Amino acid sequence: MDRRTFLVAGGGMLAASSAWAATRKIGVSAPPAAEQLHNMIARIEATSGGRLGVALHDTGTGRRFAYRGNERFAMLSTFKLLLAGATLARVQQGKERLDRRLNVRHSDVQGWSPFGARRAGGTATVAELCRAMTVESDNGAANLMLAAIGGLAALTQFLRQLGDTATPLPAKPGTADPMWLSAALAPTTPQAMQDNAERLWLGPVLAPANRAQLIAWAIESRTGLPRLRAGLPARWRAGSKTGTGDDGSYNDVAIFWPTNRKPVVVASYLTGSSLEATAANAIHAQVARALVTMI
Repeated sequence: MDRRTFLVAGGGMLAASSAWAATRKIGVSAPPAAEQLHNMIARIEATSGGRLGVALHDTGTGRRFAYRGNERFAMLSTFKLLLAGATLARVQQGKERLDRRLNVRHSDVQGWSPFGARRAGGTATVAELCRAMTVESDNGAANLMLAAIGGLAALTQFLRQLGDTATPLPAKPGTADPMWLSAALAPTTPQAMQDNAERLWLGPVLAPANRAQLIAWAIESRTGLPRLRAGLPARWRAGSKTGTGDDGSYNDVAIFWPTNRKPVVVASYLTGSSLEATAANAIHAQVARALVTMI
């Protein structure tokens, strides 16, 4: 069926380039909507000059869609959503406190670190650092929190506890810099990240208050406004976490709430694009518009 199969709603991907999955149905012929959506995403990908991967779960209907869902892409700063989730999990386990203060050294200010630059030489709470790395995508804050949870080994263990076996992290000391966030060292798949995000934002991994906090940071974030969120109807509430690289990589993981509906969780990864930033951001907006027509 030309790399298109169905998924059991709430289950894993069976092999697919793309699919709509009707709840508890598997192995049936793809409906016209699935074919149409697959073709729409393929056309969007062609205009990007790169490779595009998308994974979606509509929690209201149970339907799933994936295009290159099991192919690998660099995580880049979308990993900060996972790091924030790991930190909140430690808080509810009594291993961390959101009001604990950490020193922010000038050496912690690496790359894009607007919050770190403001606080360098002083201190910041764990809550402030989590907000900085999710809302502002601050690298310095992420470096501090990565060390605070126990480094890459601890983050890897957290991913395995989430059920993610598709996202390897390098088994060496590292920081939130482009070297270890490169596709070769820290790849993920759109399907894995969509699943991770859904488990953190909506699942039982975090207590209700911590889920609400993670969602609030996603909604407050502005880095994703020109990406998936730009293609959604204005009345829909939405939040997201982005990642951007120097190799034409533009990523976005988002949650949005259609009017009077349960939420939809999407991961959209673009790499190797030949477009400049504004046009590359617009690729994700086009993806969202295509998905909206099928929701």
